[in-house]
Amino acid sequence: MRLSEMGKKEIINIHDGKKLGVVADIDIILDQEGNMKALLLLPATGFKMFKVREHNELLIPWNLVRKVGDDILLVDINLKKM
Repeated sequence: MRLSEMGKKEIINIHDGKKLGVVADIDIILDQEGNMKALLLLPATGFKMFKVREHNELLIPWNLVRKVGDDILLVDINLKKM
């Protein structure tokens, strides 16, 4: 899957079943070996959770992404521990 195909996917947190928004833009964070470490998402709707960076960007660790489907991105995040 290309990063361009990730746009407009709805983000669902399977930890609590909540819809978190829709991806407007996406980038990846790589470690020193070139392995994917995290997704940096710019949501189409405002998020007020996760590790919020500039302009409502979300940093989602790759190990918390459970499934990338045709229309959705499933993540498993316990927001109380973040």
